[in-house]
Amino acid sequence: MKIRFRILFMLTAATLAAVSCAKKNDEDYNVVEQASLDAWMKINAPDAQKLDNGMYIETVTPAPEGAAAPAIGNWVRINYTGKSLEGNVFVTRYKEVAEQQGTSTLHTYYEPQYLLYQNYNTAFTQGQLTALQQMRQGQVVTIYMPSSLAYGAYGSSYSGGYEGQYALSANVPAIMTMELNEVVTDPTARETGMVMDYAVNEWAIERPEKDSTFFFKIIEGNEDEKTKITVDSTVSIYYIGSFLDGFIFDTNIDSVAQRVFNDYDENSATSYTPKDGGMIQAFYEAVPRMHYGDRAKMVFTSEWGYGSTGNSSGETVIQPYTPLVFEFWIETNQDEEEEEGGDDSSSGSGD
Repeated sequence: MKIRFRILFMLTAATLAAVSCAKKNDEDYNVVEQASLDAWMKINAPDAQKLDNGMYIETVTPAPEGAAAPAIGNWVRINYTGKSLEGNVFVTRYKEVAEQQGTSTLHTYYEPQYLLYQNYNTAFTQGQLTALQQMRQGQVVTIYMPSSLAYGAYGSSYSGGYEGQYALSANVPAIMTMELNEVVTDPTARETGMVMDYAVNEWAIERPEKDSTFFFKIIEGNEDEKTKITVDSTVSIYYIGSFLDGFIFDTNIDSVAQRVFNDYDENSATSYTPKDGGMIQAFYEAVPRMHYGDRAKMVFTSEWGYGSTGNSSGETVIQPYTPLVFEFWIETNQDEEEEEGGDDSSSGSGD
């Protein structure tokens, strides 16, 4: 028993020694890195303020007087560009910067990132979170972060058109210029207002007395009861999906895909049976109001789309609480066409 205890003690001691050594190495590296960053700052950004955690912050554009500050539980919209100390861009939310870098894509929607502001969020680095705690809406700052507050042992891993020409290496400091575009206390109310404004301004309708999250209209169609669609009907849909500013994020129409994305995927109509699902809730709401052959438009909040999580599975990222616009066409009922064609053919052969 004593021998076993001694062996266990020796193994535990060895493990603790290894962990202690690794921790000491990390601490030693952090000390050296901080000293190097301090020296770099004296030469390159001498007016930046050093914080207790070792990062630096410098105001580029002050916030307007009385501007809102984010509180835990708010949502924030932020633009940013990240660089290495050498000035190499590794991430940007700005289209003009991405174009300069040669990394912009036709599918990328360059807009501020929409995030829940809380004590911990994996979409933030610790340095960004620290900066946001001091920022106000409309303010632009540049922060200089040691790797422990930036991207640590992993470096940067951005993609989808947001990445710069260069990746950020592991265990190196990072520079981030951040713009706090908006502080949102109620994201649902915000997008509801946006959808109502769109419907009133773009469709020239009277503003509803009560808030509405879904607007729908037929552009071309008929009222023939024989062509009425129900939740049990199977239809073929061609569509164009866009954001409120007109940026197209998805389509299954080849001519549109070629014009917008310079892309040809041999797209085809999407088969859809409302009762079976398979498309966002907005289509379940709209399609049973229609007839075969109809063309329609709808605008709606994320309640009918991708909700509070958004959708990052497509080529264009749809952020949380994002209103959408769809223009779409229902193909004529092929069974009905064939039936009518058959009747005409029979009559013709009988004459």
